[in-house]
Amino acid sequence: MSDINQLEGWIRTTFEVPVDRELNESSIRTFIQECITELIEYDLQRLYQLLYRIDIDENKLKENLKNAPLADSASLITDMIIERQLKKFESRKKYR
Repeated sequence: MSDINQLEGWIRTTFEVPVDRELNESSIRTFIQECITELIEYDLQRLYQLLYRIDIDENKLKENLKNAPLADSASLITDMIIERQLKKFESRKKYR
């Protein structure tokens, strides 16, 4: 299974994506960013829980957000999520 397919499966589970919504390599980042933007605006506590569960480095997150404009927060968090998930997938492949 490719990393993109694994990422799609993880997104569908984590963000409760409707089955009829098509996700592909180009739409995955956009979809995650939309979800993160919504969480920033309406449910910050759930965002914190999600980042903890994904195992995003808190210090790295604070550093990235400190140096970025508020408008770029969702984009930065999205990049960190994708990067972390892909690292997890690689690690799982390596130790199977």
